[in-house]
Amino acid sequence: MERKITKLLVSTGIVMAAAVSMIPLTSYAAVIPNVAGHGIYNCNTAGNTCASSADSEYTYTDEEGNIVTLPSKTGVSVNIGSILSLDAASTKMEGVIPAYPDMIKSNLLDVKVRSAKDYTISISAEDPLMTMEGNEVMIIRPKSGIEADGVYGWGIKKKTGQNTDASSYSAVTSNSETFFTGKPTDTITGHDEQNFVTTKFDVGVRASEQNLQGTYSTDITVIAAVKN
Repeated sequence: MERKITKLLVSTGIVMAAAVSMIPLTSYAAVIPNVAGHGIYNCNTAGNTCASSADSEYTYTDEEGNIVTLPSKTGVSVNIGSILSLDAASTKMEGVIPAYPDMIKSNLLDVKVRSAKDYTISISAEDPLMTMEGNEVMIIRPKSGIEADGVYGWGIKKKTGQNTDASSYSAVTSNSETFFTGKPTDTITGHDEQNFVTTKFDVGVRASEQNLQGTYSTDITVIAAVKN
């Protein structure tokens, strides 16, 4: 498991930070085909190489009529990568949330993942209370439904699709909860050349008139894992 802590900062300024965990659960190897049923390749996992099991040279004619001779053993390099990777450096808040009393303000949490299988992104916070720097008595509580009048706190919208959000904010708790379920990233439009896809989460806060001006913060943990 790889883990990174990132700050969520809200400034009334209120300020927020995010902690990120990467969990590559499985790995896979490139498939080495055989030719016309000959030269089955057996991998030497210790050396990350494969060799033909044919006992002698094998000659065949390719599709263009060329005669090709294969040696009895051919070294083949195999690149083994993890099924799931999370780019910790790129998984972070896009900036401080400038909050004001009785107004919803938000910013985006970017989570960058590459996965060969369906995967989940889960979010939690060891201490979900956002506390004011220099005055720990002043807090902003995690709260669902802050889009409703009179509901104060902070939350994150779950994703209903790669580029679509739930209509309501959900409270983040100390228990890890799934906020997004994704497909293999090489099937998603907009993936980069390494098949990483960035999922953007809406992090919102509605401060009350009781919150003194200052900077509030907490840490969140983001976990990407292959879906069971």
